[in-house]
Amino acid sequence: MREAYDQPAVSYPALKNRHWLDIPYAEESDRQKFNVYLPEGKGPFPAILLVHGGGWYTGDRSDRWLASAFPFFENGFALVSIGYRLADEAVFPDPVEDVVRAVEHLARVGAQYEIDPARIGVVGGSAGANLAAHAALRCTCVKAALIQCPPLDFSAYRAQFAQTGLIREGSTMPEDDTSYEAMYLGGSIRELPVRAKEANPANHLSGHIPPFLLVHGMADSVVPYLQSVSFQQAVNRAAGDPSRAVLISIPGGDHDSPALDQNGLWERKLAFFRQFLK
Repeated sequence: MREAYDQPAVSYPALKNRHWLDIPYAEESDRQKFNVYLPEGKGPFPAILLVHGGGWYTGDRSDRWLASAFPFFENGFALVSIGYRLADEAVFPDPVEDVVRAVEHLARVGAQYEIDPARIGVVGGSAGANLAAHAALRCTCVKAALIQCPPLDFSAYRAQFAQTGLIREGSTMPEDDTSYEAMYLGGSIRELPVRAKEANPANHLSGHIPPFLLVHGMADSVVPYLQSVSFQQAVNRAAGDPSRAVLISIPGGDHDSPALDQNGLWERKLAFFRQFLK
């Protein structure tokens, strides 16, 4: 499984333009770096900050997740790909702290890279969506967040899979030490119920709540689709705004389908960021 996620992106069109690679934002790990890619033209540019997925134990700031975000770069957004410590180095909350530090550092030094610190959005998929959601709620510089197939409330997996009639594929359940979630937490949710609760971004909905766009395949057998439904409801309730979080549901969609440009999905993502980072 690790090898499948660690393959580098096949094409790097952004490297034809101005870019900076391996910029450190902390010093504990070589993974605590980000890459910056600028579109054509003159800045300052709005920026999309990408948090890669990979189950919190695989992935890299230069892997396949980066290639899936290039359309933002191609439509006038600076693209920043954030690395963070994985489960072989650190467990929750350290990966969250890494992403928060990267976002806040970028907001401070963004002008050096022609990035407008007043127009920052975050994108995360799968494990990266959990981290991106935390950062969006912690960092007031984040004006909009796109989270795709997000694992959020680990304690609800079993009931939600049962409700949708699906069986989890690709990993054991969070109650088991061998699950993705247990590697992220440093133990199963049975062993670490308080830490599991803290890892759910919905338990941190106070103060700064930026607009969220959620995208989730309804047939996701890795992360229950109802994770997004519950989070959307929690965000809108906490914000007192029925449209603060919008959910795009993909009938029959699997875990990777939100990353695909299908049925006008890409256009809706682009419109979301253009609306809030204009």
